[in-house]
Order: sequence, then structure tokens, then C-alpha cells
Amino acid sequence: MLNVSELAAREFRSLLEEMAEPRPRLRVFIERRCDCGNVHFSLRLEDSVRETDQEFAVEGLPFVADAETIPELPGVEIDYERDWMHQGFMVRNLNHACGGHQ
Repeated sequence: MLNVSELAAREFRSLLEEMAEPRPRLRVFIERRCDCGNVHFSLRLEDSVRETDQEFAVEGLPFVADAETIPELPGVEIDYERDWMHQGFMVRNLNHACGGHQ
């Protein structure tokens, strides 16, 4: 469905374990579409699930996405990057790299 790196999965688990029950899900969603039609994705914590959402697990992590996003997920990679300037989760569309926010 989508790929979550080992480091990202470990960081998500650590983050979720610090939260009270019931723990939120990780919503992956289409942030915007480029002029070429390809999509850029984003991620947020989600407490509620809509009737039209699909829930699924990747690496044992609880995810949710809407009907528009689900067909796009096979090309999504979530990673965690840490370097001297920043650290955080990165959501990439492996099928598209236009030089903008990925």
C-alpha cells in the first residue's frame, strides 16, 4: 500500500507510545496536485475517522486515508531524516519529483 522506512516506523512508535489512549492514527493525504497532475502528500495525526475513510496498518502502525488518496498510495514512501540542520518525517511520491515540496 505505502512504504514506511524502518527508522520512520521506530520514530512513529516512539511518538505514539507517549500519547494517551485512544491513540491517534496517521492520516496520509493529498496536499496538492502539480500542474502536471502528479500529487504531493502530507501526514498528520488524526483522532477521528470518517465513514468514507479506509483504515490500514503498515509496519504495525495505524494509518487512515480517504478514497481519493488510497489509489495513489503505492507510490508513497514515508521516511525519517535527521541531519545537522533539521529532523522530521518526509513523505515522498516516488513516482514524481518536480523539484518542489515532496
